[in-house]
Order: sequence, then structure tokens, then C-alpha cells
Amino acid sequence: MSALELVNTLNARGVTLSLEGERIRYEPRSSVQADDLERLKTYRAEVVKLLEFEPLSDGGWAGHWRERIQTRLQALENWVWCIEYDVMRVANNGLPKAREQAREKLTRWYLFVLEHEAVSL
Repeated sequence: MSALELVNTLNARGVTLSLEGERIRYEPRSSVQADDLERLKTYRAEVVKLLEFEPLSDGGWAGHWRERIQTRLQALENWVWCIEYDVMRVANNGLPKAREQAREKLTRWYLFVLEHEAVSL
């Protein structure tokens, strides 16, 4: 069991954990068993960190998720730029071939027109 699992287990039983200075307080005392107290002693440092953690502060969950989302958005934006670059590169590589094919078709059409005009005249 980890410190987080211990805190979640105690919370599920209705135990409220808090810090009073460096001391871990728990209420109601009747819901905390002897093995829970041993685990609290074992994971004391981690439990203190969890209890000090303010979810809505910039250093808490909100800040963590904001940073994580910004990182993911930046990665997504970079990926889009790479895809756009690849599309443009493919399009530019295809342009000379398309121009050449268009030139060939126009030449054939021009020759066809010249032949038929010569026949019809």
C-alpha cells in the first residue's frame, strides 16, 4: 500500500486527515485502526506532502494539469506544423511533375488542333 492509497482508504472510511504544524491529525479517532497508525508512521513524509499539497494553487493539481495540458498542446501544434510541412513538401515535389504533364497535354492538344486544322483547310 502506498501513502496515497492509505490516505484514500482512510478518506473512504470517513477519516479526515489534516496537518497541525508537523503533526498529522485524524478525526474521528474511532475509525483509525492500529495498523492504519503504523502505516501513517511508515508513510509519514509522503502523507505530509500529500496534505500540504493545495490542489487549486499554481503548485497544486490545477498548476500541474495546466502545465501538462500546455505541454500536450505544444506537442500537438508541433505535430500539425510537421504535417503541414510534409504536405507542402509533397505538393511542391509534385508541382514539377504536374507542370510537365500539363505541358505535355497542352502540346498534344496543340498538335492535334494543328493536324485537324490542316486537314479541314
